[in-house]
Amino acid sequence: MKVIFLALNSSYVHTLLAPRYLVANCSYPVEIVETNVNASLEEVADKVSEKHPDVLAISCYIFNIKFVKELLVIIKRNLPDIIIILGGYEVSYNPEEYLDLANYVIQGEGDFEFGKLILAIEKGTERERIINGNVIEILDSIKSPYSAEYCSQGDKKIIYYESSRGCPFNCSYCMSSNTKVRPFSLERVYSDLDNIMQYNPKLIKFVDRTFNYNLERSKKIIKYIIEKYSDCNTKFHFEVSPELFDEELLELFSNLRENLMQLEIGIQSFNQVTLAAVNRKASIEKIEKNISFLSKTNVPIHTDLIAGLPHEGYKSFVDGFNKLYLLGPGVLQLGFLKILKGAPIEKNIDNYRISADPPYEILSTPWLSENELADLKIAEDMLDLYHNSNRFKNSLSFIIPLLYSSSPFFFFYELGKYYISMGLKRKGSAAPMQSQAIYDFVKQKYIEFNLPPAKLNDVLYQLAKHLNADYKRSGNNRKWKRNIK
Repeated sequence: MKVIFLALNSSYVHTLLAPRYLVANCSYPVEIVETNVNASLEEVADKVSEKHPDVLAISCYIFNIKFVKELLVIIKRNLPDIIIILGGYEVSYNPEEYLDLANYVIQGEGDFEFGKLILAIEKGTERERIINGNVIEILDSIKSPYSAEYCSQGDKKIIYYESSRGCPFNCSYCMSSNTKVRPFSLERVYSDLDNIMQYNPKLIKFVDRTFNYNLERSKKIIKYIIEKYSDCNTKFHFEVSPELFDEELLELFSNLRENLMQLEIGIQSFNQVTLAAVNRKASIEKIEKNISFLSKTNVPIHTDLIAGLPHEGYKSFVDGFNKLYLLGPGVLQLGFLKILKGAPIEKNIDNYRISADPPYEILSTPWLSENELADLKIAEDMLDLYHNSNRFKNSLSFIIPLLYSSSPFFFFYELGKYYISMGLKRKGSAAPMQSQAIYDFVKQKYIEFNLPPAKLNDVLYQLAKHLNADYKRSGNNRKWKRNIK
């Protein structure tokens, strides 16, 4: 019996961890076939079919479920007797809906259940079609998934690492809401990291929902990495709560060299009514203090806001955006609420309009109209292009205090409207066009805002210098405006 586990990633650099866990804990030999949703259906179907598997397993998520559904139609036509096993978040909350595509659906944690099912299939033992994978309390009982096959990809792809499962918070929009936190032992974490680091990966991304849920534990892991790997070229990524810092943890991050660690911090909203509605407790004062502090260290800060949460309208969201932007994070991701299957918010979305297709993003809410969401997406587009890309750092530091000091949001929104009015396309655009666009936009706005005409030429001269500095900093040695020294 030949068993294939298809790891269907979201992109080339993404490497799904779930297939490695299940294969590592299965006593029967399983081959992992890796690809991503950007490949063609026919290419992936051929890749699987030419191996003539008897059993095919796939982990399903919002980013690949549409692809999986279409793929299985082709594979079952090519291999009519194949046995299909599905698992993952996307099929765990409504497994009955997938029984027309799959012979078996594993709900929840399948680390052990997958291996049991494969052995049952091999022996011809009958099993229920929907299998409940119970929560595994002692995570050290799971065999490590960090094989040579997985870790050796770290020179080109992200290595995902899990030091705990579950989350201490109850945010109603999250699939991990109200799940007990279960850690791997520190000995297991250190052993796993030592194993992974033999392969010198570029980036190890901790997938813990809240890495610093336990301050003492998180500080020990950070110290271990600093002591053993601060001279390596690997970067470590952590998702943290901005409130769960003490002075010692802040000091640890403040003394790091560049490119050793980066932090992802989910703010989601500054509106206290909204935060209460989604069961998210927050100390705004502490959040502002800690993000402001961390933004001045060598640790890159990636922050998130979610548009479309309950009781948050356009003005409130824009106010929160401005507050966060002015705290100085390197990345501010403007996201849009997705109604994930199994998340508690799914039961409280009366009068929401939601896309029927993955990723189930909102189209409007009682507080945010479709047109307002469209305006936010215009700003998001320019935010990603000019701020989150980190390619116009000097220029933005000059432009926003000059023209949009009270509302950075409207800089990105009005720049986006300018792009639309001029017929400019972000996708596929090159740095010279982007530089020229922002130069012309600033010139236009300076005049519209009735600022001193006598200073216009100097402002444009200074802007060109900043653009040239950014252009060169991005790795392009040619200056954007050659007449600027």
